[in-house]
Amino acid sequence: MAFCLVSGLALVASQARAVPRYSARYGQDCRLCHHNPTGGGLRSLYASQYLVPAEMVMLRLAEEKRAKIQPQVSESITLGTDIRMVHHRADRDREPPELNFFEMQGDVYFRFQADERFSAYLDRGLSETRELFGLAYILPWTGYVKFGRFIPDFGWKFDDHRQFTREGKTGDDLLGDLFFDPPANTDVGIEAGIAPGGLALTASVFNGTRGVAFDLDDQLGGAARALYRFHLGPVGVGAGGSYWWNEENTSRRTAGGPFGYLHLGRFTWVGEVDWSKLDPAELRPAPIPPGAPRTALLTSHELGVQIVPGLDFRAVYNYADPDIDHDTGYRVKTGGGLDALVSPFFGISAMVHAYRNEPGADVTELTYTQSEIVLHLFY
Repeated sequence: MAFCLVSGLALVASQARAVPRYSARYGQDCRLCHHNPTGGGLRSLYASQYLVPAEMVMLRLAEEKRAKIQPQVSESITLGTDIRMVHHRADRDREPPELNFFEMQGDVYFRFQADERFSAYLDRGLSETRELFGLAYILPWTGYVKFGRFIPDFGWKFDDHRQFTREGKTGDDLLGDLFFDPPANTDVGIEAGIAPGGLALTASVFNGTRGVAFDLDDQLGGAARALYRFHLGPVGVGAGGSYWWNEENTSRRTAGGPFGYLHLGRFTWVGEVDWSKLDPAELRPAPIPPGAPRTALLTSHELGVQIVPGLDFRAVYNYADPDIDHDTGYRVKTGGGLDALVSPFFGISAMVHAYRNEPGADVTELTYTQSEIVLHLFY
């Protein structure tokens, strides 16, 4: 049903989101389209006034209509928003009725530009999600310093936080994973980044208390990310890796792994593999011995095929093993569908996902399929 709906709309629709495949397709880092140099949130004036309405949609706006797009309400203030609603339908008894329609995202963005180098940024969303930071472009190689509350730069910042490398769980528990799904996806600290040539480097230090207003211990966390972009003939290539750690009073959590992309013509692949290690003695469930370290494996992949400018077919593959050293079960999610944009401000996507779960100590859900339709309004 979802495929039929979007296939009909595809004649007059297209897509534009803050997704990694666009960074790969254009061979640019996230600051091309976003105020936040690590991506997501408020769009740059170049993206909102030109790139999206002139290139990324099927119903492109004429120049005189593009001139009416004015997210910059003054020389110092820029506003924006993202609103998403999703309809889920799954063939399993455990699907709660309230997930038929779900308000997936509701963010309002505010940027105050002090001068060409300094700005303040606020992203206020649902469920207490928020980013609030100052941004200063004061380092060489178009480098910046960010301080405040933000999402640590790690791997691919997929716009769909349910990708296994972002959603924060490998089974029915939440042990050993990355915790990048909102609202526990932000932390308070400082981040620096530079971009010499085709290399982009970021490093950050933060409290290690995701989504909490005050630090709960005297330990710090941190993250580092590197991505190098280059070409092999007609193929655009991105290769990098990221690392994340968090020291807590009773445990140490680390995560990291490679990520990258390949782009050729209409085809774009982005992928990421992460190992996440946790060693909290008091949380070790049987039959794993107390105090034994636990390492989870998570991977997410997306293949995008541009049917026409602005209309993409998207296929995804995700795999998660809560503990690679013990028989705790595993989860696999595969899916496919279409992303479309009806206008430069309204998008629609439809996906069908198949979840194949191997039961174990940490995975108790059975195999099921789920369809979803997402309506997206952004400015």
